Amino acid sequence: MRRRGFTLVEMTVVVSLASIVLGGVAVLLQGVWRAERSVADHRAIRAAMFRLGELFRADVHAGKVADAMTPPDGATADKIALALPGDRTVEYSWANAQIERVVRVNGEIVHQDTFPLPAGATAVWQVADAEPRLVTLLITMPLGVKQLELADKRTMRIDAVIDRRSPAIARAK
Repeated sequence: MRRRGFTLVEMTVVVSLASIVLGGVAVLLQGVWRAERSVADHRAIRAAMFRLGELFRADVHAGKVADAMTPPDGATADKIALALPGDRTVEYSWANAQIERVVRVNGEIVHQDTFPLPAGATAVWQVADAEPRLVTLLITMPLGVKQLELADKRTMRIDAVIDRRSPAIARAK
């Protein structure tokens, strides 16, 4: 007489194999979610940096005076102020892993933007003394430990010339 059903050993083997497969799928899904999160964060930072670059260049090109607030070392600044036509000023500053842009008209804040940077990033401004006056924003961001790169940091450089629309600059070109 033949019995129907499964033995306890067969059931244990099936349950063990199923748990191994499900564990592998869980690890794979976690890796995919982590990669998706990393790509989304990278995309958001790139979009913010692109917008920052566009605004920074437009502000510097329209600006008349650049005043970089220089720390004691004298090499670079973590804040810069630009005087624009129409009693407007634009200040850029870096603190707490973000760059802040503040637009003032007659001393009152009329607009404010915040550009988040990854943890461990730094931002500094440099203003050239020679004509045409070049203003440079240097943003250094860590790449992370799992990047397949030769360096552990990446520096993004945004250059713009103060008052690019002036006749002296146009003749120099």
